[in-house]
Amino acid sequence: MSLKKTTYFKFFVAFLVLSFLGFLILPKLSVRLNLNESLPSISVSYSCANASPYTSRREVIIILEGSFSTLKDFTKINFKSSRK
Repeated sequence: MSLKKTTYFKFFVAFLVLSFLGFLILPKLSVRLNLNESLPSISVSYSCANASPYTSRREVIIILEGSFSTLKDFTKINFKSSRK
């Protein structure tokens, strides 16, 4: 009987300690109540080693533009190409 009471007590103390730690961490959590107007958005990143911007546009961007144009309420597409 004593072992069972000790186990329950350890469980209860562990629960209290974890609850207290949770309350301490709670203010550090960030919550965004005001959503950004740009949401929903899609971000795509890719890399083509030693490829010119023209090649990456031909191989990737044109295909993505065609796919994204089929989405409902899609209003804006921005692409950046650079050689690294």
